[in-house]
Amino acid sequence: MWADKDLQFSDSIKAKFGASSDLQIYHDGSNSYIKDTGTGNLFIQAAANVQIESSTSGENMAVFNENGAVDLYYDNSKKFETTSAGVTITGALSITGDGSNAATLTESGSGDFTIASVDDLRLDSGGNDVVLRGASSSEFGRLSNSSQNFIIKNITADKDILFQADNGSGGTATYFFLDGSA
Repeated sequence: MWADKDLQFSDSIKAKFGASSDLQIYHDGSNSYIKDTGTGNLFIQAAANVQIESSTSGENMAVFNENGAVDLYYDNSKKFETTSAGVTITGALSITGDGSNAATLTESGSGDFTIASVDDLRLDSGGNDVVLRGASSSEFGRLSNSSQNFIIKNITADKDILFQADNGSGGTATYFFLDGSA
């Protein structure tokens, strides 16, 4: 059977599909629903991409690209994107366990990475080591726990551990050091 004119349903009147009316589409006067109450999954399939956008402004809310990225938007600005390598987040990432006191991860635009925390910043490691690496991915230092002893270790042979502070005139001075070659 074909319909070659619009079908109009009054509020709360449902278009029902399936032997047990498992799929329903309706508007209750305030909200619109696509309701799947049966067994199995609700599949949304498209020939290429699926876009969810505002009906009033046409702004993107979510875009699902076939064989590609999933993009999530805030006020038509892409904030989250899946990539072949993982995900890309534009803006700050706030992490919270209970809806308050979020920790925030941000990147400065020049490559600096900031972790901001309302309370303590904790580094937990099951291997008992926090490994410090430089731009070349070479390890240069390690914070370790050995029998409850706190170990600060310079990995580079014959190099020192320096303790520095502002010298009061805009420079930095080494106040004491541990000689790695001794």
